[in-house]
Amino acid sequence: MHTRLLAATLLALSTAPLLAQKGRPEVYTVDQEHSILDFTTRLVGFNRVRGTFGVWQADFLYDPAAPTSGYVRFSANVTSISTQSEDRDRHLKSRDFFEAARVPTLSFDGRVVAATGTRFEVEGRLTIKDSTRTVRFPLELVTPEAADPFGNRRLVFAGKVTLNRRDFGIVGPRFWNQAISDSVSIEMELAGRIWGYKSLGFRRAAYYEPALVAAADSGRFDEVSRRLKAELAAEKDTLRLPAPFDTEVAVGRLVQTGKAREALRTLELFADIAESRWRPQDRSGFHARFGETLIRLGRGAEARMHLDKAVALDSANTNARAWLASIAKAP
Repeated sequence: MHTRLLAATLLALSTAPLLAQKGRPEVYTVDQEHSILDFTTRLVGFNRVRGTFGVWQADFLYDPAAPTSGYVRFSANVTSISTQSEDRDRHLKSRDFFEAARVPTLSFDGRVVAATGTRFEVEGRLTIKDSTRTVRFPLELVTPEAADPFGNRRLVFAGKVTLNRRDFGIVGPRFWNQAISDSVSIEMELAGRIWGYKSLGFRRAAYYEPALVAAADSGRFDEVSRRLKAELAAEKDTLRLPAPFDTEVAVGRLVQTGKAREALRTLELFADIAESRWRPQDRSGFHARFGETLIRLGRGAEARMHLDKAVALDSANTNARAWLASIAKAP
C-alpha cells in the first residue's frame, strides 16, 4: 500500500527537470522511455503488488559544483492511482486508505543534505493525508553526463528506498491491514537528457525559424530579422507562421551555440503569434524558454514574469518551476 503513496515521490522524480549549474544553469528533462521506476509491496507475505500515479508534477535542482544546494519537490494526484486492478484502485482511493475525495494530493519538499562523489542523500517532508513525516532516501549518479550518438547530453540517476506505510496513516480495514506488508520498496533509474538541437530538423513548411538561425550563423541576424518582421506582419500562409516545435528548435540551437541575444530577439519577434494562436500548454513552453533566455542574459527580474506566466498557463511545466528555483537560489 505504501508502495503507491511513495511511488509519487519517485515517479515525480521521473518527470522532474534536473537543473545543473555550470556557471549557468542547464535543465535536464527525464527521458521517460528510457527511465525505470519500480515500487513494490507484499500481499499476504507472498505476492508482490505494483502501483503508480498517472498525474504528478515535480522539479529537481542539481548543481554538480555545489550538490548540497539541490532540492526535490513534487506533488501527485491521489485519484490517479493505478495498480492494474480497478477494484483495488477504487478501494485505495476510498476512506479506508487514501481518502482521495477529501485529500486529493500528496506532496514532498526536500533538499540534498549530503553528497559524496556520485552519491547523494535527499531529506524532506512528505505529506500524505493528515500526516507529515521527514523522509530520507539515497540517489546515485550511475552514468555521468556524456553525449549520445544523436548529440543529446545524458546522465542517469538511480535510487532505492524502503518506507513504512503506517507512518502516514495508510492502514485500512483489519483484514487488509494484516494482509499488506508494512514495508514498501521503491527502485528507480532516471535518464536525464538535454536535447542536441543541431540534430533536430524543422518542419518542411517552416520558414521564419530556419531563416533566423541561418542569419545568426552568417552574422546577418539584425538585417534578416528586420525583413522577417515586416513579412510576418503581412503573412497570409498560416503554414509558414511560427510553430511551437520549430520555435523550440530554433531558440534551442541559438542558445546552445552561444547566441542568447539572437534567441531573445527571435522570441520577441514571435511573441504576438504565440499569444494569439498557440494552445495554453505551448504558450507555457514559450514563456519558459523566454524566461530561461533572459536568465542566461543576466536579466532575472524580467525572467520571473515569463516563468510565472508559464506556470500559470500550465502548472505541470516543471522546466519553468526549475528556472524559477534557480532565480530564488541565486546569490
